[in-house]
Amino acid sequence: MRLAPRVLLLKTPKPLNRQNLFKYQNRKTYSTMPLVVPQVNSGDKNEWLNKLAGKTITEETSDVTSFAKKDLPKSHRILKPGDMMTMDFRPDRLNVHLDDKGTVHDVNFG
Repeated sequence: MRLAPRVLLLKTPKPLNRQNLFKYQNRKTYSTMPLVVPQVNSGDKNEWLNKLAGKTITEETSDVTSFAKKDLPKSHRILKPGDMMTMDFRPDRLNVHLDDKGTVHDVNFG
């Protein structure tokens, strides 16, 4: 007596009907990255770099070789090599990067 071969049925995924499509389209997604919009800074990086590049930052006076802290934007921070800094993003904050000699070599907003 011969037995008939068995047929293996595989489950197929549910077809995308209106209900399934609605369920997948309306899933809530959450982002952990801050919203970054270009060109919303309170100044221009190139403008500040031209003002500060190669100068030292002083407390009170500005001249050819120095720039006064009081003339920087209200929201700023001065970063020396090896300084620790927070990683929060604030588009209006000017970051002034100094080299080992204390002269400005780069600026950015954030």
